[in-house]
Amino acid sequence: AARWRPAEHLPHEYQRLFSTTPTTEHRLFTAYREELQEALKQEGEWLEGAPGNLLIVGEHGSGRTSLLNLLELELHAPRIIRPEPLEWRRAVGIFGALAIELGVKPSMGPLGAALARERSTVLIDDLEQWFKADAEGLRQLDRFLDFVVRTRTHTNWVMSIERGALAVLQELVPIPQVVRRVVQLKPLSGKELDEAILRRHALSGREVVYPTTFATRWIARLQRTNEQEVFFSMLARASGGNIGRAVAQWAHGCEVTPSGSVKPSIDLGLSLGLPFIQRMEPTEIATLVQVIRFGPQDEAELARALTLNRSEMARHVHYLTAAGLLEPLNHPGSPLGIPQPVRPAVMQALEQLGARS
Repeated sequence: AARWRPAEHLPHEYQRLFSTTPTTEHRLFTAYREELQEALKQEGEWLEGAPGNLLIVGEHGSGRTSLLNLLELELHAPRIIRPEPLEWRRAVGIFGALAIELGVKPSMGPLGAALARERSTVLIDDLEQWFKADAEGLRQLDRFLDFVVRTRTHTNWVMSIERGALAVLQELVPIPQVVRRVVQLKPLSGKELDEAILRRHALSGREVVYPTTFATRWIARLQRTNEQEVFFSMLARASGGNIGRAVAQWAHGCEVTPSGSVKPSIDLGLSLGLPFIQRMEPTEIATLVQVIRFGPQDEAELARALTLNRSEMARHVHYLTAAGLLEPLNHPGSPLGIPQPVRPAVMQALEQLGARS
C-alpha cells in the first residue's frame, strides 16, 4: 500500500495540482462542471418556487465533496447551512449537527421551527456516513428523510451519497423519492479525462511529452489517432473513469525531465490496484467493502455489521491496519477509515473482485 502514498518525486507545486483531497478552488475543479451548473440551476428554480431537494450520486473519488465545496461558494439562498461537526459525523448524528448550526435542541420540532424562519439551502455531504449501518441507523435515516419532506417548502436539501451505499439503502428506505432531481457523477471517458487532467496540468506552465513506443505508434496508426489520445484512453481503462484514481495515477506515473517538461506514464502496478487484497480472508474484504460504502466505523460497529465477536473483529482490524489499509481518523480510539492515498487502489482491487457490485 505504501506505493500509493503521495508522489514525492514531483516538485511540490506540481504535487499540489494533483492532490486527491477535495478541492475548494475553481481552477482545480476540472471535471463535472456541467453537473455543478445543473445543481446551481436546481437551486435557482427552487428560489423561484419550484420543488426543491437534490441528490448527488457518485463513487468514492468522483468529486462529490469538491462539487459541494464549489456549490457552497455560489449558492444564492438567504441562508446556507452545512453541518460538519468537529467529532465524527456518526457520533454526533445529523439532528445533533443541525442543532449545533441552528442553536436549538436536536429534535424535529425545534429544528423544523428554526429552519422555517428563513429560506435555506442545507448541504449534507456523504449522507451514508451520518447513520449507523444497522437497524437503528435505518430508523434514524427514515426519520431524517421524513424531516426532509416536511421541511421542503422552505428548505432546499442538497445531499451527496456514495453509489454503492445508495444501491444498498434504497432497497430499504426511499432516498431518491424525497428529492426533485438526482445528479449522477458518471465515469469519465478518455476525452473527458484528457480535458480534466490537462486543465490542471496547464496551471504548471510545463510542457507535456507523451511516451512513444512501438505499441502506442501501432495503436495510433490503427485507430487514426495520436499518442495523447492513446494515453488517455489507457488511463480511462486503468482508472475506471474515476477522476480521483486518474489524478493519482497521473501523479504517480509522471516524471519531470531535465528540461522541465512532464513525461506521463501509467504505472501498470498501480492500475492493478492492490493484488494482495485478492488473497485476503473474506471477512477482511467484507470489512473494506463496509468502510468504503458507509464510511469510517469503529470496531464495535464493524463487528455488529459483520456479525463477529469483538476479538475476531480486532484480529482482522489489526491485520488491515498493519497493511496500511485502515487507520484511525484522528486518534487511536477514533473510527477507522481507509487512508486517502490508498483509497483509489482499494476501490480498484475490490471492483476486480466483484466485491462492490
